Amino acid sequence: MTEAQRGPAIITVIGAGGKMGMRVSDNLARSDYSVFYVENSPAGVERVENAGRAVSKATDSVSAADVVIFAVPDLALQEVTAELVTAMKEGAITLTLDPAAA
Repeated sequence: MTEAQRGPAIITVIGAGGKMGMRVSDNLARSDYSVFYVENSPAGVERVENAGRAVSKATDSVSAADVVIFAVPDLALQEVTAELVTAMKEGAITLTLDPAAA
């Protein structure tokens, strides 16, 4: 199956309601990608929902994604990735938005 037959990539944004996450999510919302928005803080959930997006569960979204974008604070990156990277499907791509944190 070719990429065109398969359809657009599935992207999950972890931390979709934060500053970085909202910027990335705003751009992805205008794309042809299928996007899951994951957020756990009440204020972040409110921002995601106010933008007209549904908040998804992390483990379900990560396991379906072709690309997982971790838009989380550098202090939380290790804890969040330790929990979710193991749920990613084989061949999926991981991106972090804070190169110094990794």
